[in-house]
Amino acid sequence: MNRPSVRFVIGLLILSATIGSVHIATSHRNASVKTLDSVDVAARYQLRKRTENFYKRSTSNSSTRTTHRYRG
Repeated sequence: MNRPSVRFVIGLLILSATIGSVHIATSHRNASVKTLDSVDVAARYQLRKRTENFYKRSTSNSSTRTTHRYRG
């Protein structure tokens, strides 16, 4: 029961963060388009890496019990 709720909360946080970044980018797009685009791409890449690492960590944590049996 605990894991789905944790993933749901983190998904909401990521969703709110992306909405916030998109809002900031659209409101300041007239000032400097190039720098904001590069920053936006970097932030998206970092966010994707973070979510991938989080899901890798959560799946590996849940499967450690079974892998230890096979390892030895």
